[in-house]
Amino acid sequence: MNKAGCVVIGLIVTVIALILLAPTHTMSAILLDMLYVHPFSWTLLVIGLAFAVVGIMKADDEVAWPWFVAILVGVLWIGWLIIQKPLMYAELYKNTVYEVDSDLVEQSSIRDIPYTVASTNFTNTNPDSKTGPGDLDFVNGKWIASVNPTNIWNKFSMPTQGFFQFDPSSADEVVKIVQQMPYAEGGFFGNSETFYVRSKDYFSEFSEILYVQDPENKEVFAIVSLMKRAGFSRYPYVSSVMIIHGDGNYENLTIKEAEADPRLKGIALKPEWLMEQEVIAYGYRYGVGVIFSRDGRIELQSSNVNDENKPPFHIETKNGNYWYTPYSPLVSKGLKGIAMSASHDIDGPVYIWQLPANQAYGGADFMTSLIEGSPAHRDYAWYRQTGETKCGNITVLEMVPVIREEPNGNKLYFLGYVSTAPNSVEVLFYSIVDPESQVVYEDMTTPAEVNSWLRGDFELKPQTETDQIEISTTGVCSIEDIGSQLTEDLIKMIDNILAELERRIK
Repeated sequence: MNKAGCVVIGLIVTVIALILLAPTHTMSAILLDMLYVHPFSWTLLVIGLAFAVVGIMKADDEVAWPWFVAILVGVLWIGWLIIQKPLMYAELYKNTVYEVDSDLVEQSSIRDIPYTVASTNFTNTNPDSKTGPGDLDFVNGKWIASVNPTNIWNKFSMPTQGFFQFDPSSADEVVKIVQQMPYAEGGFFGNSETFYVRSKDYFSEFSEILYVQDPENKEVFAIVSLMKRAGFSRYPYVSSVMIIHGDGNYENLTIKEAEADPRLKGIALKPEWLMEQEVIAYGYRYGVGVIFSRDGRIELQSSNVNDENKPPFHIETKNGNYWYTPYSPLVSKGLKGIAMSASHDIDGPVYIWQLPANQAYGGADFMTSLIEGSPAHRDYAWYRQTGETKCGNITVLEMVPVIREEPNGNKLYFLGYVSTAPNSVEVLFYSIVDPESQVVYEDMTTPAEVNSWLRGDFELKPQTETDQIEISTTGVCSIEDIGSQLTEDLIKMIDNILAELERRIK
């Protein structure tokens, strides 16, 4: 081989090595997955492919044993792919403390607004075409999102520019904080948050970055709970907590240091992703064999109404901030129980409140239907979209659990945020549903009113037709589709139009 060929091969090998080793989310993830998270599965795959190559090379010699070994290893590899996650969940269950048949942890206050309203307000008030809001998190009673570059070129070069914060108590509800970070969340290669974190602690995983504003110097700093893997099953655990400052400096705290740090008081140091994994792991309490029997298997409750902000929900309770995770039996959207864990206590127990074996409640979508069909809501124009046809202008955005202390013990309700649609920029009212009795109660118009009810200052009555809150509603669909509407729907449209005109005249 000539020198030019050697140089080309050397360059190719160097590029491949850099691609595999570079600490970015697109590149080092390959190495992390192969050699750290799932080493056994990749080892089997490489061995199987190696024997297949030998089989091809020996084909002219009619040697069959490499193919036999390759097929055998391939079968083992497929089998391992099937059981590797269940094995991880079973081991995670053994290494997590669960307190079963626990009482519900009563709530102290609600989130004023849901995820969608904050997100819409952030997007609509963004003044810059080069940036946009990133992932939203509910931190210290407020929604906050980083302001990140939005196009490919800027993601290579521009760092995170600041933060959006939704503060309902402020005259300007959306507050923009201008402050650069030493990375761009969602950036590319050396400009990414993954590059920054893994350049400090290479074999670390993280699922999200939280942002907190220091009340003294007003600096916003980032909090990243770093996770590692343990054992043959590679179950995850939090190893340390990193604090990243805007000037590029960082602190790597132990779990005890992070939990005791006054700057991090009330912060969710247990990552939302890890809470999800611990809840799923509870479904493997009878061992790996449940992948076949499904005995006790559960999943996080899924629904259409909670598609933007699915559980776990970060809730303020009388015992501090908790992750509340409604869960369902496998392949079901009903409610079987709620897993709760203090979000600041990284290795704290997971409390399991569960309905009896022969009982389940309706899920979030079912309770949304109860709200829409309740006596005072039947004449509202609920938002619907079928193809290009859009009707109505109000919708239920989220259904979140609410725990209220009552004389007979802590009681589970669900709270629905009723908002404008299709652009959800405000909450019209708050609707409470009892999942056990399926009763929808009187609506409340302010978060202060809901919090007062939570404290037990007054009782709600079941909703009646006379409890309707007067809001502007319209059920008119696209005029092009008017010929396809049913007669009763057209009559309802006319009634809604006349009612709206009368309201405007008054």
